[in-house]
Amino acid sequence: MERTPGSQDRKLRRDREIDRLRELRGRQPKSLQEFGFQGVLLSDAIEDCVSSFGLITPFNKENLKSASYKLTIGDEYSIDGKIIPLVDEAGRNRITIPPFAVAIIKTLETVNMPRFLIGRWNIQVSKAYEGLVWVGGPQVDPGYVGYLFCPIYNLRDRPVELTMGKAIAVIDFVTTTPVGARSKTYPFPPDRVLFEDYEPQTLISGIAKTYEEVRRNNESTGRHLEQLAAKIDNFVLITFTIIAVLFAAVTIFVTRAEQVSLWNPALFLVSLTAIFISVSAWMRSDFRGRSFRNLVQALVVLFLLFATAYHIWSTTPVQQQINDLRRDVDLLKKEKPPNSPVVVLPNAAEPTSTDLKTAGQKTNPAAAVPKTGEKK
Repeated sequence: MERTPGSQDRKLRRDREIDRLRELRGRQPKSLQEFGFQGVLLSDAIEDCVSSFGLITPFNKENLKSASYKLTIGDEYSIDGKIIPLVDEAGRNRITIPPFAVAIIKTLETVNMPRFLIGRWNIQVSKAYEGLVWVGGPQVDPGYVGYLFCPIYNLRDRPVELTMGKAIAVIDFVTTTPVGARSKTYPFPPDRVLFEDYEPQTLISGIAKTYEEVRRNNESTGRHLEQLAAKIDNFVLITFTIIAVLFAAVTIFVTRAEQVSLWNPALFLVSLTAIFISVSAWMRSDFRGRSFRNLVQALVVLFLLFATAYHIWSTTPVQQQINDLRRDVDLLKKEKPPNSPVVVLPNAAEPTSTDLKTAGQKTNPAAAVPKTGEKK
């Protein structure tokens, strides 16, 4: 949850933090001779400093290395200028850094630096390989007391998650030259004590904003392309449906006199092609979440399947009759006598007068009856 403290609350928290830091500062050794170490502090020297004046608070020996210490993620962080608290419980203990965004992370540890000791810190190498880049100051000044704040960029094209209490950076400690009268002293209390004092709202990644705008534009373009693809799928579906229906209707009506055959290859080729393309368009668009459009496409495909099944059912009896007639013709051919006379029709020649007279007598019975008194 984003923190939006009032001015009074902020003042109280600042005063309490200053009191805590003043107590730690009072435990510091007063001179380098009293400190007793020189050079880079090894692990045993770090432990002695923790025990004597609270160099690192809280201290976990598991985070101690041979000449350094692993700093861990504390209870606050900031992204996009918003300070967000962390709680050590599931669901509220993780930091998600968006792609190309910058996060400021407060360490769990407080460091208590004497005037003759500096700290050198940087992000863990393993985190650098995850795409995180350190953009903070590498040195902790002598005399500084307080939490450390890590500005980190995520240069990956996907989010990176971090967990509260896990290591984020490594710090080692090096002694300085003896403190002299002209040596500058780090101010106390520091100018920046609370997270708000660092003004995290001023550190917002311009790259992340540009990336977010590009991502939104890509999503918008993707939606437009998806809609265009859906329109193309619908056009293909409707077009081939109409072609299949028209082709089937024309084929049935044109060949009705011949009793269209069930196994008309052209009809089935076009119908099955239309069904295949329609189903393909439906399956491609099924994952786009357009329920109404998918329902319409499913109904059209079902109609095509029903029409094909009805065509098969309606033409089956006709095909059966045709097969029965073919069998009858084959039986008649087999029952025909092998030496049956062949009727030969006369040639269509020019008729003669005798033929005409004979034909006339045959067609006119009165001509064959003799008249009265006429000799035969």
